[in-house]
Amino acid sequence: MNVVILNHYPPVLVDYAEWLSDFVDTFTLIIPEKYKEYFDSKNGYNSVITLKNYFNDNELSEVISEVNSEEKITHIISISEKDTQRAALLREYYGIRGQKMLSATLYRNKFWMKRKVADSGFLVPSFKLVHNTDEIINFIRKYNYPIILKPISEADSIGVVKINEEKELVALDIEYPMLVEEYIECKNMYSIDGVVINGNPALIVAHKYHDKPMENQNKTSLIIVEQLLPGDPMSLRLVEYQKRLLKEIPHEAKAYCFHTEVFHTLNDKIIFCETASRLAGARIPQLIKLSYDIDLEGLNIQTQLGIRNGFPINSRQMPEKKVYSILLPKKLGKVVSIPDEKEIPFNWVVSFSPLIRINEVISEKNGSTDVASFLIISLDIHEDLNIKLRELQTYLDESIVYEKICSS
Repeated sequence: MNVVILNHYPPVLVDYAEWLSDFVDTFTLIIPEKYKEYFDSKNGYNSVITLKNYFNDNELSEVISEVNSEEKITHIISISEKDTQRAALLREYYGIRGQKMLSATLYRNKFWMKRKVADSGFLVPSFKLVHNTDEIINFIRKYNYPIILKPISEADSIGVVKINEEKELVALDIEYPMLVEEYIECKNMYSIDGVVINGNPALIVAHKYHDKPMENQNKTSLIIVEQLLPGDPMSLRLVEYQKRLLKEIPHEAKAYCFHTEVFHTLNDKIIFCETASRLAGARIPQLIKLSYDIDLEGLNIQTQLGIRNGFPINSRQMPEKKVYSILLPKKLGKVVSIPDEKEIPFNWVVSFSPLIRINEVISEKNGSTDVASFLIISLDIHEDLNIKLRELQTYLDESIVYEKICSS
């Protein structure tokens, strides 16, 4: 077995050495050069190739060709949305089993994704692939403001813009082609997350966004993602929705994770937003592990490689607590202080993961999950979330300190 893993995530998000601890000599990890000190032999990685320009296909194709010439590659693993199509193309080129290009395109390209989902009978926002401002204006004439403008192949709400009036449209510097959509007024947005094994969904878990992701970029207070209990009526409804959706989009891998986002409208309809053949961000995988005692990404990779076959039978089927992922937005300025996880005085805070560093200067935010820190909290089912959030917000405001930077 000769496995290649494409990975641009930092070590805090992935643990291939643990997931493949008994097979450390069978895989080669390809990473950005900036992470080379973290993925080394001391940390359980015996074969690592670093790329100066990770997303340069010329660099990637050269190293893949070299690895394959030494021993035929049997598997190409990628868990990031940005690597989905690259990995699929390489599998087809080298005749390797796994997700192929059509599936990767339907999961990655938002235009073809929505076209496929709409053609399969699901409700989707009205949409159009546009190549110039005139096409956007024609769309607005038909559907009115506000509209949503988004890149066809980005994640984490990067590049997504809500346009409310003409002057906002005129002010934009747009890189075409783009996808334009009607704006959906909704009560809530939800994500549906889980894993498929041997063609069947092994676990589907629903999560509620307390805020719409694209509106988080300018938010300063805590952003909340709530895991729904399995018996929650909306959870039951979303699980069935996801089962239908999985049947419509092809995927050739023995195992794969999924992440779907939907709108729940004011008149109780579920409207498709988008889907991906990877796990969610916002620490949703950690929520699933906390509730169900399953590391979905590890299970996914191990099943693809034939190391495991099937779903762990000892997994908890009913969560014992209500769990939430808390995103703390960044503030502009120089980071002066950050608390240590051990200093946080609340026993219901399960983990605290800062993504900023002392003396780091924050000058901008990129996307809905470009945040200062993630926290996971676990509460008894009947505990009041709002009381806990007020306590947590006060503590974080006092303990994470920024120094204002004066512009010259």
